[in-house]
Amino acid sequence: KACGIRMDTTSIQPRMSIPKEFMLCPMGQPDKFVRCVGSSLFVHSREDTDCSFEDFFKEAKFSLWWLPQKNNMCHLRAQSSAGQRERGGLNVTFPLVSQKPASQVLLSVVQEPQTFFIAVASPDFQGAFRFEASYFPGYYLAFASPTRLHITNSAEDGGMAADFMLVDYSSMF
Repeated sequence: KACGIRMDTTSIQPRMSIPKEFMLCPMGQPDKFVRCVGSSLFVHSREDTDCSFEDFFKEAKFSLWWLPQKNNMCHLRAQSSAGQRERGGLNVTFPLVSQKPASQVLLSVVQEPQTFFIAVASPDFQGAFRFEASYFPGYYLAFASPTRLHITNSAEDGGMAADFMLVDYSSMF
């Protein structure tokens, strides 16, 4: 990345490459996972919480709800809420301010257009993915240290990580 070299990702098919259930791990933070806490999202390591192993990872489990309208368009769904609310549970979303994405990220039922993302293979890290806001090109889900998720209009923002490893949840147990 520092040398300006990028991977050719044209042959990567996110629908075929992404596990059915997974945990989001921000690149550069191998001990941290995106977790649901109520309707908020945080990035925690096991040491950041006082919950059990099972409870920690239960709230870190996500899946994608693929949409047929556009290639690789999806909802990023918190599995701990699946089937509990209308339309299948809570999804990662963001509020709009003056018709543009605000930086805050939270969980909500399906809202158009804020809960629609496009899964994109990372051009910087093999096996990693980015989530671009479908109706707001150039806006990505990103980790901002120490524990927050944001929507940013630059995947290359030096202080945020827009690339995530999607760790197969079935490999945990």
